[in-house]
Amino acid sequence: MRSLAIFFCTVLLLATILCSIGCNSPLPTIVPIDNQLLTQSCTIKTDHYFLPNGLRIQNQQNLIIDFKNSILEGNFTMSFPHNVSSGVLIENSRNITITGYGFVKDYYYGIVVRSSSEIHIRDMNLNRNWRNNANLWNVDEYQINNNIQASDYGRDFQSLGGGVFLVNVNDSYVGESNMQQQNSGINVFSSHRNHFYRNFFGKNSAFGLQMRDSNQNRVVKNDASNCNSLKFEDTAGIFAVDSNENEFVANQVHRC
Repeated sequence: MRSLAIFFCTVLLLATILCSIGCNSPLPTIVPIDNQLLTQSCTIKTDHYFLPNGLRIQNQQNLIIDFKNSILEGNFTMSFPHNVSSGVLIENSRNITITGYGFVKDYYYGIVVRSSSEIHIRDMNLNRNWRNNANLWNVDEYQINNNIQASDYGRDFQSLGGGVFLVNVNDSYVGESNMQQQNSGINVFSSHRNHFYRNFFGKNSAFGLQMRDSNQNRVVKNDASNCNSLKFEDTAGIFAVDSNENEFVANQVHRC
């Protein structure tokens, strides 16, 4: 009986060790290429990448993408019509995590998520993407000379640009990330039961967070201060329309 007990204890210990090794094994490291479709969890090799068409996650589940301080740079253009590009495009996917203190800049949007659920974006820097009117914090002579305003492009949300764009996205999380010096921090359309926590989306030229036709979201402890255009038009720290049962708790919206 004692031998049998020792045998089972040994098997249990071995199983625990093997599980520990498997659970803590590092993600495979990749060197991304332009417009690459990601189909498995990975760590992006720390570097500065020029990828005009960004990366894609489409029809995938249960992925973790660790940027590991990498920089993704797009092909920013101030001319109209714009190249509607994104650093990361997520479509028709579930349980996707984007993290790792990556820098995503010079795209139309840093990250675009469409028709997906359980998406987690955290610890990211999604700054200096497209802006459509001159920003007090990042004045651009092209915008001043051409007098571009947000209202010039009507209500088409594709024309807004910024850090994160969610459309038809549910039960997801965007947290502890920076989204500044662009048109908007986060644009949220027809998306429900999402949580936006401790983001900095101030110093944008239109909105910190814009929400339309979206319900039962939680917006908690975000800083959306200093969202201004040169003319102080079409701007707000947090803007919500046609949206119900949302919670806005302890956010900062100074000088908007």
